[in-house]
Amino acid sequence: MLMPKPLPPPKKTKKDASRRYQQLMPDLIARAKQALAESGCWLFVAGDHSSCTSANSFMHYESPAILADTYLQTTKVINKFGATVQALLTLGKQEVVQLNNTFIEASQQKEIAQKEASHAWEELTSKVNENVAYQSLVSGLMNGTVSLVGIPNLLPATPATS
Repeated sequence: MLMPKPLPPPKKTKKDASRRYQQLMPDLIARAKQALAESGCWLFVAGDHSSCTSANSFMHYESPAILADTYLQTTKVINKFGATVQALLTLGKQEVVQLNNTFIEASQQKEIAQKEASHAWEELTSKVNENVAYQSLVSGLMNGTVSLVGIPNLLPATPATS
């Protein structure tokens, strides 16, 4: 097959590639129909594009000759091809959805863990500050700079023994 000119570079975005596919496939099918009208040969052309969002992205054409000779078999091939492409596209989307759900769940668990860690840090800081205050009081009592006169009882009451 001769190429009349060099192939153009692929489109840079999926949206542009999808749009170009939607433009080219009908043209390709129209050209195939024109060529086959004279030759009577068998031809089957099918295509789909992973980035197309429209329901009619799956396009196909079968020559009249192939349909006349093998209508049922050709219909099965078309249906299987369409189902296979959809399964492949769905599989990729399912993996993305599953990974996204895993990410969301992990993010939520991280947020909960961060809140728990923050609360634990606040409790620890409070206990350390309390401990520092008690140590300061004990130190003051031991070196005589603090007196217990006028200080309320900080220790829990002990049960009376009989």
